[in-house]
Formats: sequence, structure tokens, C-alpha cells
Amino acid sequence: MLALSGCEILLPSNYPESDIESLTESHQYKRLQQQLLLDRKEHQSRINKLDNRRKKLDPAKIESIKKLDEQLADQRKQLASIDSLLAKIPNDSATHQRKVLEELAVLRSAGEWQQAATKLSTLESQVPDNSELSGFRSAFDRQRQRVISRLEDDILMLESEQLPQRVSLYRALAQAGYGDASIYARLQSENDQRKRTISSLRDRARIAEQEGQLSTALKYVKALSKLDDSEAVQADLARLNNWLNSQTQPVAAVKKSAPKRTNRFDAAYRDAIDNQDLLKARSLLNAELKRSPNSKKLITHDDYLNEIFAQRVNEAKEDGEQKYTEGEIEAALGLWENALPYAPNDVDLLTNVQRAKKILNKLETLKSENEGQSSEKNTIYSKTIGF
Repeated sequence: MLALSGCEILLPSNYPESDIESLTESHQYKRLQQQLLLDRKEHQSRINKLDNRRKKLDPAKIESIKKLDEQLADQRKQLASIDSLLAKIPNDSATHQRKVLEELAVLRSAGEWQQAATKLSTLESQVPDNSELSGFRSAFDRQRQRVISRLEDDILMLESEQLPQRVSLYRALAQAGYGDASIYARLQSENDQRKRTISSLRDRARIAEQEGQLSTALKYVKALSKLDDSEAVQADLARLNNWLNSQTQPVAAVKKSAPKRTNRFDAAYRDAIDNQDLLKARSLLNAELKRSPNSKKLITHDDYLNEIFAQRVNEAKEDGEQKYTEGEIEAALGLWENALPYAPNDVDLLTNVQRAKKILNKLETLKSENEGQSSEKNTIYSKTIGF
């Protein structure tokens, strides 16, 4: 007999109890399910063959029929035992999965990505495939890649600041006749790192500009200009600066001329910008664009707001991810929720909000359970000492 999820189940005769216990104790539910399904298929095949043999028997052969009926009953009993085991696997598997996913959330918040990745891979090998686990894996990989990208970005920014000085110092040391081969090797290493950093910054600037993230592209080009003062880089720097400056000019023009204008839209739009109420500015602009969709002035305002909205959303994503990684789930949720009005259909933002709420709900449940257990222990203790 085997107790699985609190229920005793009669094992099939060809299933050693130790094998079942070993698989359940190690949470190998996927492997156990696969084995049981294969064995179930085999038993069902035997039942079908016995049924066919019985139908072909002469009714007068009572002993033969009786023997076949006993074999059929035994096989059906074995099949029922297998079905009972199979029925318990989903619940046990789901319980184990929930526990591990909660542990993974803690590891992920602590930045223990390698340990979390190993634990997640182990879980995937233990439990049958399911939508919750595959969804967690997709979100996990996306978040991990964002963390890696942000860290790479921070390193690139740091290298752009430090590399020029390091290369200059090692070059001066070598030219001073230091005479140590390690200095020349280090100078070569620093130059190689400089080339790699230039290539990475150039690629990131290009991708950011293609995606319309011009402020981000400008950040990379500014860092690149510290390592590469070529005319091409300076031209890119001037072009991006000019474009971004042109986006702020319409707002400045509205501010200066608004007192002389009677147009209600211009006045309302100016007030919204002055008060940093960008959502109201967007609402006003959308209404005006419906009336005059080809207005160059309105299109310029639209481009400007789109850039600002995109910048705020990206900053919220990055800052929220940082908070989430540091374990500040509530702070991360606040940043993401505050950014939603600027991009209500952003898949990443919606996914982030959902997973943060899920983790907070689980943590609240665990907290309530722990408080309940603590209260129960205090009650027992009070009764024991006579209070």
C-alpha cells in the first residue's frame, strides 16, 4: 500500500512500492506519469486480448471461461490501481510546482539568477508540461535578459568613462620605457576592450534609433564619442541633438506666445505641459488631431509627446526591474502601474504588473499562514502554563 496525497492506493503487482516512493519523494511526477501511462496501455491491451479470447470460447467450456474471467478481473484491478495513481499526480505535481515557483520568486528578487535557472530547469524535468510553468519560463527568460541587458549597459557606460584614461595611462607608461612586457600586454588588452566597447555602443545606438528611442540612442552616441572622436560619430551626435531639440521648441514657442493667442487648444495644451500633466495634454492633442489630422504643428506636438511617453515607460520598466530584482516588489509594482496610462497596451508592462501582484498575493498568503500558526502555538502555550 502507498500513501499518496493522504490516500492509500493498492499498487499494481508489477510496481515495487520502493520505485513509486522513490519517484514521488524526488518529485519526479513527469517520469512517474510517463511510466504509468505506458503500463496502462499495456494492461488495456491485455484486457482487450482476454476479452476477445473469451468471446470466442465455447460456452460449454466453463472452466476455461472461469479462468479467463479471473485473469480479466485481475487485469482490471491492476488498471484501476494505475488510474488511481494517475489521478493523484496532477494535484501533487501542482502543489510541488507552486512551492518551487515561490522559492524561485525569492531567488529572482535576490538576483540569484544562476541558482534560480538551475532550480527552474529541475522543476521542468519533474512536473508534466503545463501553461503556468511555460508562462513562468517565458517571463523568467525575458526578465533575466532585461537584467543582463541593463547590466551590460551599465558596464558599457562605465567603460566609456574609464577606458580613455586607462589607455592613456598605460600608453604613457609603455612610452616611458617601463620595460615590462606585461605593460605592453595590458595596453593591448585595453585597446582591444576599447574596440569591443565602441562596437557594442555603435550597435546599441543603431538599434535604439531604429526602434524610435532617440533619447536612448543619444545616450549611447554620447558615450561612444568619448572613445571615438571621428567625424561620423560627431555627425550622429549633432543630428540626434538637433532632432531632440527641435521636439522641445514647439512647447517653448507655445509658452512664449500663449498670452497673445486666443485659441483655446493652445492655451489648454500649454497649461497641461506647464503643469506636467502629460496625460491631459495627450487627451487634448488627440481630440484636436481628429479635427486637423494633417496639421504640421499638431504632428510635431504628437511626436514630442510620443517621445516623452516612450521615455517614461522605458524608465519605469528599468527602474521597476531594478526594484524587483532587489526584492522591493511593491515599489516595482507602483512604478509599473504608474506607467500603464502612458502605454496601456504594452505587453511587458502588463506582464510585469501581473507577476508582481501574483508574488505579493503569495507572500501575503504565506504571511497569513505563518501568523495563524504562530497564534495557534501561543494558544497552546497559554493553555499549557494555565492562562
